[in-house]
Amino acid sequence: LGKAMLSRFDEDRVDEILDRHGLPKTAERTITAQEELKRALQEVQNEGVAFNREESIDGIHGVGVPITTCSATTCPISLRARET
Repeated sequence: LGKAMLSRFDEDRVDEILDRHGLPKTAERTITAQEELKRALQEVQNEGVAFNREESIDGIHGVGVPITTCSATTCPISLRARET
């Protein structure tokens, strides 16, 4: 969900958010390096979909998409599932 939302912001806004909140580790695969996150955001921009491979919660995978409304508001939608 986070990558889907951040992918719609320009680099200055992403930097501002990262400076304020950091990249706290919440799972074994959490992205904690800004350059790695920026590469992931570029992939989301190119593909239009964000994948979460146990980056937030161990054992949970997810997919998210940013949806821009006619008023230019971005609303991310995501789906998560436990690995079986």
